[in-house]
Amino acid sequence: EAQTVNLMVSADGSNTFNQATLPVELEEKSYTVLDTSEGAVMLHVNHGNRAPVGVGGVYISDKDGYRYSMSLPNNVRSPSGDCEFDK
Repeated sequence: EAQTVNLMVSADGSNTFNQATLPVELEEKSYTVLDTSEGAVMLHVNHGNRAPVGVGGVYISDKDGYRYSMSLPNNVRSPSGDCEFDK
């Protein structure tokens, strides 16, 4: 399937949005926000065909939620969006 998505982030109460930046150029099929309680966003990204079905990467953001770095590769995600991730 050729459809991809892009994550748009606002740090000013939804007045402006910027596209989130992942560390490498990969297909982005879906997102699951895992946690936002520590001043950063923990995000699971489904990369589609680059990984087995139901497997993606967990990324952590900078303080504004714009730039992300890989935190945990090959994380399992169920079809309902639940991830094998504990804070």
